[in-house]
Amino acid sequence: MRRLGLLILLLIAGPGAGFLNAAEPVLPFLEGLRQRGYYDLALTYLDQVESRTNLDPDVRRVLPYERGQTLLQSAGRLASASEQRR
Repeated sequence: MRRLGLLILLLIAGPGAGFLNAAEPVLPFLEGLRQRGYYDLALTYLDQVESRTNLDPDVRRVLPYERGQTLLQSAGRLASASEQRR
């Protein structure tokens, strides 16, 4: 239920939050999602951030790395080795 609420908040705030990009702590927020195990929301957030036209170039440059880190951390929590490799 908490994940659904957070997803709704991200979807509602995403388009209207464009003027906040300069002050938005994208990477710390992403790390917080991952620390709590919200990998699916972290990937959704990365998709949303990546589509912004006025995103800081330094943040944009590390988005592929951050996506990979999120996928690796998510795979590490899967029960079987075959699921992890997939």
